[in-house]
Amino acid sequence: MMSVERRKKTGRQAADKRPRSLVVTLGPWHDKPWWWTHLDADKDLCALDYERLTYKGKHSQTISTLELPWVMLKVLWHLIGWRRRYEYVFTFECDLVGLSIAFWQSLTGMRRPKHVILQFIMREKQPTFRSRVKYSLMRLLLSSVERVIVSSRHEINYYSHVFGWSKDKLAYVPLHTSPVLLEKTVDQVEGYIIAAGRSFRDYYTLIKAVSGTEIRLVIVGGTGTADSLPRNDNVTVLENIPVNELELLILRARAVIVPLEHRSISTGQSVVLQAMALGKAVIATKTAGTVDYIDHMVDGLLVRHKDPQALKDMIRLLNADHDLYERLGTNARRRIANAHLPCHYTKMVREALRG
Repeated sequence: MMSVERRKKTGRQAADKRPRSLVVTLGPWHDKPWWWTHLDADKDLCALDYERLTYKGKHSQTISTLELPWVMLKVLWHLIGWRRRYEYVFTFECDLVGLSIAFWQSLTGMRRPKHVILQFIMREKQPTFRSRVKYSLMRLLLSSVERVIVSSRHEINYYSHVFGWSKDKLAYVPLHTSPVLLEKTVDQVEGYIIAAGRSFRDYYTLIKAVSGTEIRLVIVGGTGTADSLPRNDNVTVLENIPVNELELLILRARAVIVPLEHRSISTGQSVVLQAMALGKAVIATKTAGTVDYIDHMVDGLLVRHKDPQALKDMIRLLNADHDLYERLGTNARRRIANAHLPCHYTKMVREALRG
């Protein structure tokens, strides 16, 4: 059974006479997303509601093909109700509820509520028949979407090209992270460096960079990460650790490394922003997912992809130059406080919709 849990903003937002908007997600029940309590910092926030659709406690990825029509019909039922109450409906990435809304609005010509996809991301188009068909179907499916919000400037050019969209359909809004991280400190920083994440990571280049050195490296990945990487005496690989443990490891680390494959889509920003908010010096691969978030030698360091010597040189530079190390961490935290909190995200989304 599909059920709904709705959480409404109260006070000033609930009393706002302007048309309401809705944020909707699909997955196991939760009270509200972590960022919801931080939206009050946006003083011009419109009247905004939140609904969590649930289906058998499943995430979108675990809903079977046989269950899909039932879920989509339930989304249609809710969509008809939202049509009367909301000007905008916001979904995330390419999740099932967002694709269901896009399907029904494209099929029926329904234009209200206006559908906006936040943090849109889709695996790159490949020169295969299957990939070409997938992108053709997605182009048709997403034709009803009012605006697509991406997390890097490069993605505006990429998605407009592969989907044949006008660039006006897309807007860049940088990702955000938790303001709680800005206040966290640790008594003692240890000598290791840390790399974390799962998607499109280039841990081979990182391991090659520290191989044969005194640099201690901790890698935190998902299931199978350890088996997929070469053994090295000064490298420790952890898998599927709790979020609070990862946060503590980052706090205690001397620096955070984000080694990425060179991609047209954006990846790596979540770890970059988390580390910067914690005041850490960050070294990241220069690619679509990082160039909008790091000013080289100001609040972080950028290196060429698949260049282990350049990466090794940057790590040693941080170890040798204490002033640079301290400056990067301080500036990183300042950048997060000024530009990458939930209140900044909602403000920039609002500006994108006005544009």
